[in-house]
Amino acid sequence: MKSLFIMVTLTLVLSMATTVFAAEQGFDKVGAQHWAIQKYETASDENKAIIDKLSIEFASELNTLGARADKSEKKRDKAKAAARDNLTFSGSTKTEWITERDDNKGTRATKFKSEVKLNALIEADERTKIMAGIN
Repeated sequence: MKSLFIMVTLTLVLSMATTVFAAEQGFDKVGAQHWAIQKYETASDENKAIIDKLSIEFASELNTLGARADKSEKKRDKAKAAARDNLTFSGSTKTEWITERDDNKGTRATKFKSEVKLNALIEADERTKIMAGIN
């Protein structure tokens, strides 16, 4: 019993520690383990100076790319929000109780019949609707 308790406790502690390590990265565009960061850290001082010089030279282009990325992220977020707003779920259930009588034998047979339907509808735009269902 003690070993089970220790295993459960250890599992919970390790799962929480994994979450903390993942949270350290934050919301950076490039992750801490990305190859670009590793190459920059292993670069010589001369190479770092060249990178800094080029980043100053191309600052306007880099800022334009950053602005484009921000705009595309905003458009993506708006599209996701619109998709959530245009998504509709519906469903129905139907249950029947059927009693049949056999006059020749004088017996009765009772059956239950159940039916479930689930539907999803998304309006992609004014002319396009996508519907999926499970019966």
